[in-house]
Amino acid sequence: FSVVLGSAIARYASHTFFAPITRLCRAMKEVAGGDFHIEMQTDSKIDELRELYDNFNRMVQELGSTETMKNDFIANVSHEIRTPLTVMNSYASALARGGLSEAEQREYAATIAAASESLSTMVSNILRLNKLENQQIVPHAEPYDLTRQLCDCALAHEARWEAKNIEFDAQMEERVM
Repeated sequence: FSVVLGSAIARYASHTFFAPITRLCRAMKEVAGGDFHIEMQTDSKIDELRELYDNFNRMVQELGSTETMKNDFIANVSHEIRTPLTVMNSYASALARGGLSEAEQREYAATIAAASESLSTMVSNILRLNKLENQQIVPHAEPYDLTRQLCDCALAHEARWEAKNIEFDAQMEERVM
């Protein structure tokens, strides 16, 4: 009787606990290998196992979204970097071939310098983005005079609205912080 009861309990435990966890472990290996299209379903009556499967599915979905964004970012950056490199290469080749007037040489050199500056700016921005991503930014609130900002903005464009005969009248609080 003990052997039969023990076998029944072992079979129940295996079906109820170990089989779902084993399936989940296999799925985790697939995700670790880069497959983010996995969705796990369970018919378990155990709340914790269902929650584990739900959390796994959410994790895979987030990882997939992150992977897609990373791939899109790399594709866009590659394209944006290739453009100034192509410009620099073609103008440098033309300079190397010779036969250009001094004015053309200056123009080509200026174009190469501008493309180089553009590329340098992109690389700096990527490095800044990486730096921002790896640090925690803690905002420090401080008072800000909104009325003063709006007045400065209106005065900065005063010449434009006067040139177009636009009458500008703003009713504002004395000071809004």
